[in-house]
Amino acid sequence: MKENSDRRVRVTKMILRDSLVELMREKPLHEISIKAICEQADINRSTFYHHYGSQYDLFDDIVQEISNSIWKIIDASKKKKEKFVKMLTEILTFCETNRDFFIVLLGANGNYNIGETLAKEIDRFLEKDSKDEIYTYSTQFFSAGITSVLWTWLNKEERESARDIAMMLNAIIMYGIKRAMVLSGNA
Repeated sequence: MKENSDRRVRVTKMILRDSLVELMREKPLHEISIKAICEQADINRSTFYHHYGSQYDLFDDIVQEISNSIWKIIDASKKKKEKFVKMLTEILTFCETNRDFFIVLLGANGNYNIGETLAKEIDRFLEKDSKDEIYTYSTQFFSAGITSVLWTWLNKEERESARDIAMMLNAIIMYGIKRAMVLSGNA
């Protein structure tokens, strides 16, 4: 019985998440009411409140789930001692699989502090907590750049492969923009 109950909870949360993402295509989170989410999901408000206290809690749950999934990829990659490009390809493939959410998250109605969040995740990935100015500016620069590339790539109908984007990002990170363009033959 517990397994059926757990499954129902997962399905209900998935429906609520999908409904919120759909509504965020049109409006920012602060303009979306719980009533609107429930109507979109065809779920009773009491069911919503059984799982979440607010639309912000629901959004935070989605972001946390996405973050956990990405960290599973990173941790598995580190354990296997995989190259950065392979790990980045897997992360980009995950983002492409969850394209609708990432387009909303990175778009005008999404999370406005995603750059700061990504910079903290870069610190975590590099296993650093530096107060050095150049390090701080570098992580901000890379997080903004990666966020912008991801948004641009996911919004294209005919996208490059995740591996092509990973290779491009790796070249930019390792060699800088000018050298990466030379390496790609576009200089």
